[in-house]
Amino acid sequence: MTVSIFKWYMPQNEASKILLDNNQSFTGEAVCSLSRGCVKLDAVLSVLNNNACVEYDLFVKDVPDSKDWVCYDTLTEEVDFEISDFESGMLNVLYQTVKKHGLSFKENNFAVVKSKELVKNERGIDEIDAIEL
Repeated sequence: MTVSIFKWYMPQNEASKILLDNNQSFTGEAVCSLSRGCVKLDAVLSVLNNNACVEYDLFVKDVPDSKDWVCYDTLTEEVDFEISDFESGMLNVLYQTVKKHGLSFKENNFAVVKSKELVKNERGIDEIDAIEL
């Protein structure tokens, strides 16, 4: 059985105040996270059209038992951050997104994630090379 895990990183009223004040200094900071198996959705403070807002970042695991998450997409759906049961709203978005992208909570169909590193070529010049993790 796959269990959902929801976690607040900052109080909802604090995040609401940041949005209300249009405080753009918190850009990129996660407000909360909902994970279920191999898929995770983060509500992240962002700036859009010079206004503070909340966006969803979607993460996946390249290997089901990995502790690391790989960013898959930033969703374009508008986030209704003021609803009373934000966790249920996020779970609904997560289910819809998994279905839309053909993802799975229990398994994944991804190739091994490749990382990039600087390596010296035969002339001693740094080049970027993809490596398997």
